[in-house]
Amino acid sequence: MRQVARLEISDVTSQLSESAQRVQWLLKKVWHGSQSRMAEETGISQSAISNVVTGRQQPGRKMLERLSSSALVNSTWLVTGHGDPLISAGGEAGRRAAYIARQLFEGLPDDHGDSLGHMLEVPLPYYRPSRYWIQIDGDCPLLIYDNLRLAEGDHVLFDPDKKSWPKNLAGHPCVISESGRLTLGCVARSTTTRVWLVQSRKKPLSEFKKVDGKHERDLIFYDEEPPEGEVETEESYSLKVLVAIGVFRMGTFDHKEVSGN
Repeated sequence: MRQVARLEISDVTSQLSESAQRVQWLLKKVWHGSQSRMAEETGISQSAISNVVTGRQQPGRKMLERLSSSALVNSTWLVTGHGDPLISAGGEAGRRAAYIARQLFEGLPDDHGDSLGHMLEVPLPYYRPSRYWIQIDGDCPLLIYDNLRLAEGDHVLFDPDKKSWPKNLAGHPCVISESGRLTLGCVARSTTTRVWLVQSRKKPLSEFKKVDGKHERDLIFYDEEPPEGEVETEESYSLKVLVAIGVFRMGTFDHKEVSGN
């Protein structure tokens, strides 16, 4: 009788299975209701997420596995409903925490073990092995950007994985690779075709143009427009922007504050 009465309630949540309700809870609490962000972070299609949270289908084994591995989710809770939904700092969370980098690098942290320090055991709302932290010291060039509101001792989370980057890069700190030299900068403004970078000063220093559609966020650098008919070599001018997607300050992590927008 209890189940029949429950199904008569018009609210969508009440019509979901218990496992689907747990997926819906994660969508709201971890991904702030954004199905597109949840899809990007977990590799689950947005249509599958929509079907589950609206009751059109049940969450399958692959969905539950990806949620468990991509987010700091208690897999026991996800399957059975027992225990706390999210894993707290320490314990298994430590296994999924991101490293603090001693120096800037491109690629995955696992390929740069000598450049890594200890893990910052911050319970990130979702996990990717590509992410690493940069600690802000007194000489960090990012401190000149008032919009970032960074202070010495803060940690900024970078992700080389382009899938994690926001569509609008404006206002985001970034790691720039120019002829093998890595440095920190901040994107001043971006459009669908160009990105203006602020680097070490408060006015745009470098102008970027996108490479052809093969590498959407690999950018070719020009100090100025090249002469008509002259093509610059990618080896000399190719820059890769690794965008920051979160900041940890005073005991609090917020992936939305990093751009200062």
